[in-house]
This record gives sequence, C-alpha cells and structure tokens, in this order.
Amino acid sequence: MWRKALLVVAAAILTLLVSRPSGQTETYEQWKLAFGQSFAEVEDSYRRAIFERNEKEVEEFNNRGESYQKGINQFSHMTDEEFLAMYARPTQPASQTQTQDAFVPNMPDIDWVINGKVSTVKNQGGCDAGYAFSTTGLLESYSLITKNTSTSLADQQLVDCSGSYGTSACQGGSRAGAMNYVKDKGIAFDSQYPYKGVAQTCKLDGGVTKITGYSQATGCDAIATALRKNPLSIAVDASNWKTYRSGIFSNCTSKVTQDALLVGQTTTYWKVKNSWGLSWGEYGYIRLALGDTCGLCGIIAYWPS
Repeated sequence: MWRKALLVVAAAILTLLVSRPSGQTETYEQWKLAFGQSFAEVEDSYRRAIFERNEKEVEEFNNRGESYQKGINQFSHMTDEEFLAMYARPTQPASQTQTQDAFVPNMPDIDWVINGKVSTVKNQGGCDAGYAFSTTGLLESYSLITKNTSTSLADQQLVDCSGSYGTSACQGGSRAGAMNYVKDKGIAFDSQYPYKGVAQTCKLDGGVTKITGYSQATGCDAIATALRKNPLSIAVDASNWKTYRSGIFSNCTSKVTQDALLVGQTTTYWKVKNSWGLSWGEYGYIRLALGDTCGLCGIIAYWPS
C-alpha cells in the first residue's frame, strides 16, 4: 500500500516538474523523488551543486525571451560533458549540404501524432540506442498507417542482436544497420523481448515483423515530400537538447548525435519524437526550426517499403 502511495506522490511531483509555469523552481529533494534518484552522501552533495547550477542557468535563459524554453528534467544532475558523453555522441558525419537559409515547404502542414499514427514515447535510459528506438518508432507508425494496427516492437532485440549489421549495442549504431537487420531477420514484439537498457546476449534472433526494403531522402524538398507518406527515421544534432522544455528550438550544430523520428512539419518547424521519455521536452517531442534542421543539423531520413 505504501509503495502505491509513494508512486502517486512521485507522479504528482513529476507532473509539476513537466508542466510548471516558467520561473517556478523545484527543490533538489523533490527532483530526486520525482525521478527516483538517490546517491551516496559525497556524490549527493556533488549532484546537488550541479542541479542548482543547472536550475539557475535554466531560469536565466528563460528570462531572455528566446524562441524556446529550458526546464528541469532527468538530466538536471548531469554536467554538459556527462550528457554529451552518454546521450549526444556523434553517430555519423554531418550533412554535406549544410545551409542556414530558412526552408518553407510548399505543401500543407502534417502532424502524424494528431492523425493517431505515432506510437507511445519510449525511454532509452542510459543506453545510447537511439538508432533502435528510431527504427522501431518508424515501423510502429508504418504499421498504424498501412494496417491500422498498434504494435510495440523490441528495441532491446536490436541492441542485443544486430551487432553484425553495424550497431554497437549501448554505444550507438547505424539506423541503416538496424533496418537491414529487420529486413533480413525480422523483429519481435516488445512483450517477447522487453527493454532492459543494457547490452545483453541475443536471446531471440529475428521475428515475424519484416520489411522488404527502405528508401532514403536527403535535402529539404525530398524529406518534406516523403514525410507526407509516413513518419521518417532521422539523424539530427541533439548536443544542446539537455534542458529543452518547449518552443521552437534553433540552437544546433553540424554534428549528428541522435537518431529520432520525424513526425510532422509546419511552415515554421519540424516536429520530432525523441526516446528520452515523457518528462523531457514537450512530453517527449521537440519542435526544430526549419532553417536550422534542414542540412545544418544533418537530417537524413529513412522510411520502409
């Protein structure tokens, strides 16, 4: 009974952390309860100091009136260096067609989330497996669009079993490799191969869900056109995403550090589904300014066939 009560309290605090008005702060102890964190005494003092420094930086940034807001989340006890080492390591070379010119699509807005064709936001935890979540998110949306069937596919299977296709378990990997694995061997459901967030020995190699192939789009027009068919597996720069809370993000570099799912577009932003849980960003999503993310952030898109 007490465990259930504790979970209810933690959930309530987490809701406050995600939805609180700009400028309202939470204490370090409340943050630990909301995110289930505990540390030994010496490290706890160290993490508190980092948390308070990050909280101050968030508050100062939000007072500047930028196009996006920062906030407290599961990364608030980490230094920028720790975050980059765990969640934003370069995954592939930057796009060769970089541009800062704004791209305005000559087509109607699209939002696959509103259309009900995007699966639930997942959380990769401390495992650098964005390639797996980008791939399963793509295939789950593809199933919703083509079969009107909701599925949750096994990210852990791609972590454990696709190494020979160019992935490196919890050390990053190739989306193309993950797609090739599914094309050749198939993939199981998450219920058959639950996510653990650590590298394991392969327990089930393959599954009934397969694709016959996939296509690639580079460049703004090709990506925008392909997005009208279905969401797209993409690679982008997430090196400055640690404290993103809401709004249209435009602070990216030419590095490519995270695999995600492109799920929408308007005349001012791309909408992207990430795999860092609901407490990060706009309940797991981020809006990226068009000019900064078409080329400059290295969006390279895949979709199945």
